[in-house]
Amino acid sequence: VLPQPTSFSCQFTDAGFFPGTVRENMESVAEDAAEVWLERCDLAPFADQPPYQLSAGQQRKLQIAMALARDARFYLLDEPLANLDDASKRKFFEMILQHTRGKTLVMVMHGDVALAGRFDRVLDLGAHSGVAERAARRPATSPA
Repeated sequence: VLPQPTSFSCQFTDAGFFPGTVRENMESVAEDAAEVWLERCDLAPFADQPPYQLSAGQQRKLQIAMALARDARFYLLDEPLANLDDASKRKFFEMILQHTRGKTLVMVMHGDVALAGRFDRVLDLGAHSGVAERAARRPATSPA
């Protein structure tokens, strides 16, 4: 019997981890798939460390892994690409889009304007423009 998807999964800007190691945090949400997520998110070498000993970028990767490891219908990600280097931003952005395909994704971002075209719908909450909504047209080759 396959596990039923949860309704909601989220990742917030401030890290909130459980006591224990990186591996134990992943196991709390991914169970048997924890090792796969650790590898996929470049965290396997740090699996036995407490999350608070990781760099800010590594903590962000753990947050994303924990959010995506839940099979949800709705994902809320608050600045998931913050504190990541450019190569990691590209990797994790693609991972997020691929994993949430066919599901609802709400992603808060500051900057990264070039990525806006990859979403179906964008709300711009800019201070000078008020709230502007537009439909984005993703290229046919987009993985999302």
